[in-house]
Amino acid sequence: MTFMSDKINELLGKNKGLALSVNILLSIIIFLVLLVGVEILCRLFYDKATKSGYLVWPELNSFSMYRLDNSFINKSDGLSYRLSDGRLNEDIYTFFDKKKIKKDKEDGVFRVVVLGDSYTIIPIGIDWIKFYVPQLEELLKGEWNIRGLKKRFEILPFAQSGLNTYQEYLLLKNLAINYDPDLVILQYTYNDVEPIRLPMQYRGSNGNVYLSFRSKTDVLAIGNAFFPAFPHLDKKINTFLLENSAFFRFLSFRLNTTLEKFFNNFVLDKSSSFESIGRIKQIAKGKNIPFIMATLPSSRPPNECLDNSYSETFFKELKPLADRLAIPIFNLCDYVDDISQYSPKPGDGHYNTAGYGFVAKMLKDAILKEVAK
Repeated sequence: MTFMSDKINELLGKNKGLALSVNILLSIIIFLVLLVGVEILCRLFYDKATKSGYLVWPELNSFSMYRLDNSFINKSDGLSYRLSDGRLNEDIYTFFDKKKIKKDKEDGVFRVVVLGDSYTIIPIGIDWIKFYVPQLEELLKGEWNIRGLKKRFEILPFAQSGLNTYQEYLLLKNLAINYDPDLVILQYTYNDVEPIRLPMQYRGSNGNVYLSFRSKTDVLAIGNAFFPAFPHLDKKINTFLLENSAFFRFLSFRLNTTLEKFFNNFVLDKSSSFESIGRIKQIAKGKNIPFIMATLPSSRPPNECLDNSYSETFFKELKPLADRLAIPIFNLCDYVDDISQYSPKPGDGHYNTAGYGFVAKMLKDAILKEVAK
């Protein structure tokens, strides 16, 4: 045995190139063995932990209805873009039948674009609430039949839960304006002044403290989960690594996310929101399109339609800007006295069918007022 070892060492000593190659090969083998071992450990313990109640990145489940898979969330604007071509993921933000409604508008159509957040979306699978857009369409169809109006109405909601005013401005600029609207409506709620939200927020609770993960990079939606992307790497390479390796998922999460108390980073920024309203007005004015706002208060108790409530106080701050920019504002509190009566369930600030009915009536009045001009 010693004789053989001496011979091998003698052979390697005579051929330094061979020795170097053997050392490199051995290093590669050791590295691959370690990598496989780490991968196995991550699959056994790390990936398993993410599927418990404390999610490292939430599985899409409730989001999957909006077709987020094979897309990425841009960290700078919080909007979803397709991995295939980098274009805005329209399916997430359009709540109308694109097979029937094309970008080229038919003659005799009065087209209304509504920009909004969770108050404007029409979720799939919720049949116990009739949202305001379907009710508005029915009301306008009735007016069209009764009055013999020459225009047929099309309501095009561009919305998604958690959007702020800046993101709604981007939806108008990059998507909705291409549908040739005759009127633009901004559905506005007091929390639209919050900063951009990214996925991966809820991790769970530690006593009474709710924690959230914030991604420092773009967030990939692959299959049924969110992944923080590696910076400076192509999206396709990121997708391959994160889809196939638990170790790279672990590494990316550790490098590219921060853990903080939920809402710590939610500093209200009215100036940014108000500036975005001005930008929306600018786009509409440049196309000679009327622009109006519809302010919707939360239905959470106490009654947000009272003069001293947070919503009413906030909307009063908005009025000078609207007056300066000549933007008509329609306030739901002019149509209902106690909005807290119309919550769909305790703790939910949205509306039940009757509450959304008031929104539909208010917008019907606003639209017919514009048609009559």
